[in-house]
Amino acid sequence: MEERCDLTELIKSMCAHCRGIPDEPALNPLGRRPAVSASWPGWCAACGQPFGQDDMIRSDGIGGWVAECCAGDDR
Repeated sequence: MEERCDLTELIKSMCAHCRGIPDEPALNPLGRRPAVSASWPGWCAACGQPFGQDDMIRSDGIGGWVAECCAGDDR
């Protein structure tokens, strides 16, 4: 039987805590969170402009989503 993590009680080989995987996604070379495709429409947390399903958005790090109008691109 494999050893289990004291924190998560998962098998250590399956536990992100034991494997050292960060909770937050790594920032890209420009210091931004990775962009993802929106699953549904919403509003930019920075300026309030609407964004549509499948538009590229980024986490603002505090629970909101920033659209391309304020997040820019990685070029």
